[in-house]
Amino acid sequence: MKPKFRTLRERWYHLTRAKYVSIGGVRLRAVGENIPDEITRLLRRGDYEFAERHLLTQVAGPGDRVLEVGAGIGALGLVAAKICGAENVLSYEPNPATLPLIEANQAANGLHPVVRPKAITTDGGPITFFRTGNIISSSLIERDASEAISVESDTLDQAILDFAPTILLMDAEGAELDLLPGSDLSSLRAIVVETHAKITGAASVETLKAQLLAAGFAIKADVNNNLLCVRADA
Repeated sequence: MKPKFRTLRERWYHLTRAKYVSIGGVRLRAVGENIPDEITRLLRRGDYEFAERHLLTQVAGPGDRVLEVGAGIGALGLVAAKICGAENVLSYEPNPATLPLIEANQAANGLHPVVRPKAITTDGGPITFFRTGNIISSSLIERDASEAISVESDTLDQAILDFAPTILLMDAEGAELDLLPGSDLSSLRAIVVETHAKITGAASVETLKAQLLAAGFAIKADVNNNLLCVRADA
């Protein structure tokens, strides 16, 4: 699944040198400090989180409450805020380098869903977060040329209990394998989760799918490594 006119979009934004692009009905900063060239290209082409945006818009509606694990640059949180209202979106993002960009993107849209500068874990304790130059690759898993920093965390169970979301939106760069099976998901109507077979292995993704089915979800779509899981009895 790819957005239409990707190359033309990229060329137009490059020629006009526009600092912001429009994606999924929201404006996002595409050029500037802490925005790697790879992210600029994805944003200009409309590729950035395209599958996730598509799946989120398929399942979210007015009245839903969205808990986002891994806000990145704030794009999906803003899409959710446009659909559900900013007061119905709570995002977690452990990488402090992305927070100014999230704030800039929120200001550009006049929408300010709450972002907590924390990780989500199974035990709620401080964790080591591995920050890379490419903001979309930073994670709890150590990779080459990463910087280890300590960040605070909340448990997924506590975040669900406190915020009462109906939809869980997760891009945890591999941590989904521990977070989802180790948490109480019974109050959720739907989950949109990016899987990371390149990091965790293909077998782990199949195991996760089986665990989600056992937890009462039906997998309605699998698009570019992103699963849309909906409560089977909904």
